[in-house]
Amino acid sequence: MTKTNYMKTKGLFLSALMMGAVLAGCSSDNDVMNNEENKSAAKGDSYIAVNIVNPGVGSRAADDAVGADEENEVKSALFVFFNDNGGFVQAESVDVSEFSWNDGGEGPASKVSNAVIVLSKPTTYPSKVVALLNTGLSVADVDKKSLSDIQGISSDYIDTTKGFAMSNSAYLQDGNNMVATPLTDANIQSSEDLAKQNPVTITVERVLAKVSIEENESLSVTGKDVKLDGANITLEPEIVGYQIVQTNPKSYLLKNIDGINATWNWSDAANFRSYWANSWVPQAYTFYSYKEVVEGSTNLAYCHENTSGAETATTLLVAAKIKAEGEDAETIIKYKGMYYTEKGLNTYINSQLSECYYTVDAYTDEQGQTVTKSNDWSNYLKVQASSEEDAKPWAVEIVLDGQPATAKEVEVAAAQAIINGLDKGMQWTDGDAYFYVPIKHNVAGQDLEGVVRNHFYQLSVNSISGLGTPVYDPSEKIEFFEKPTDEEYYIAAKIQILKWNMVSQDVALE
Repeated sequence: MTKTNYMKTKGLFLSALMMGAVLAGCSSDNDVMNNEENKSAAKGDSYIAVNIVNPGVGSRAADDAVGADEENEVKSALFVFFNDNGGFVQAESVDVSEFSWNDGGEGPASKVSNAVIVLSKPTTYPSKVVALLNTGLSVADVDKKSLSDIQGISSDYIDTTKGFAMSNSAYLQDGNNMVATPLTDANIQSSEDLAKQNPVTITVERVLAKVSIEENESLSVTGKDVKLDGANITLEPEIVGYQIVQTNPKSYLLKNIDGINATWNWSDAANFRSYWANSWVPQAYTFYSYKEVVEGSTNLAYCHENTSGAETATTLLVAAKIKAEGEDAETIIKYKGMYYTEKGLNTYINSQLSECYYTVDAYTDEQGQTVTKSNDWSNYLKVQASSEEDAKPWAVEIVLDGQPATAKEVEVAAAQAIINGLDKGMQWTDGDAYFYVPIKHNVAGQDLEGVVRNHFYQLSVNSISGLGTPVYDPSEKIEFFEKPTDEEYYIAAKIQILKWNMVSQDVALE
């Protein structure tokens, strides 16, 4: 990306979506504060100039992705300063209209400069700082809060109308968690001009993760050959919606890397970033019904980080319609290894109930014509309680060509025993089915279920086959993902990760 492209961005541009905290241009401790001019700073105001940058400025990784303008725009900026022990020193908001761009040098640089923070006659100088961008927090919200207090803040950051929430990236360096950016004596100056000559550089990352879904141009669809009501037919899935489900409703404001002891290269101090985190632990994750997936289908979604494990991993849910080629979808039931339409299944069930009800061989229709009962069990048999007041006997109604016949009552126990003895079936109501695949965090050779903040997960659906998991009630939330044990059902997925850090996944639904 050229400098010109960066200049077009209307706000703070954060080139890679995986951003950490970095101190740039550090001077030795005696460069500034040991001279007489700056010793006098203790008697007056002090100034700190701040640059906001992406991690690894000048050496952006090949799998980093530049965000859209709205993903990079800074609408508010709050800086919180702490002492060596993480105690609160001061908090200041900055007018982002004062931010300006400059070229950081080699590579796709993106620096925001000219943000100068005034420490009004400080009695204690800070030793570290945290940047909170687009968070909706004010100075009053963080007043007197320690670094540990700030680390404990969690919220729902999905609403991005006030900008994408961003904060310091966290990484491990020499065994220490780098959550706040260090300050040196050189960064604290007695004048605004001197401060601008010795800025502290903070690298930030978005709190949210980004997920995109696309269908491969050569998407392969493989149906299933079945006997439907005894007739040979091929049923095929048709994708009708996408949604990211089992999402975390909140994230920590600052990335939580406490206690991570993974053996893989999850921390990249050289680029001021890390590739894993401890996610906020909710009482419940967010799910959607089949109907909600279809109506709210999206090819681009943002979500909170979730590294809770395979059982509760953030998941791509794909809604599909199962139908014969060129035909409208209809309800399909699989019962005892056979496939039926609703009418076909009624025919089978009626045959099972034939021994527990009484019928007449003929009846007289409204025109006075005698109609002989058919032995074709494709005619519907309805067994229901005779009344709300008296549910013990069952009334049996034979339907012949749309005309009701008379019948005697059947004791409920007889009919109920038959019904209770029937096996359960699987029903694709109106052909509704779903496929699913957990989102993979394929970084540094790992194959982990999870999504991490500021990573861009690109999912590419390459194929879909089989009949998926049947949906009985499209209005019921799908909270337990399962695959029918007797179905040839699988999803083949390829995930690619880039660093926004972007992660891509090719998906085959079967």
